[in-house]
Amino acid sequence: METEVKLNYLKWLTQGLEIDMFEIMSMLIIYSQCDLTRRLELIFQLFCYNEDLRMDRFEFKFMMNKLCCSIGATLQIKKSFLHDLITGIDQKFLNGNAFDQMNKISMEEFVAQ
Repeated sequence: METEVKLNYLKWLTQGLEIDMFEIMSMLIIYSQCDLTRRLELIFQLFCYNEDLRMDRFEFKFMMNKLCCSIGATLQIKKSFLHDLITGIDQKFLNGNAFDQMNKISMEEFVAQ
């Protein structure tokens, strides 16, 4: 695992990208050996700024942006695929009924989606 993280870090440097703590932490969580549900919970906790673990739309968009940047910087994925992925997530979460009347989503709702 240590070598893999160093290679990913090196890729950020060789592409001349600014290294961001949220992007590094996201990739560490994604590469962890936890099950998928636990990884989603950890990612949610990383980007949710309030104690009641209810993420607002701004935090959600920020999270998705950082996840896309970190995935795009470390994996060989076509940008069109990432665009399609984000469009699908926007439709499911932001335009759908995932957020409550206060425009927030809980960690349980996020993981269940």
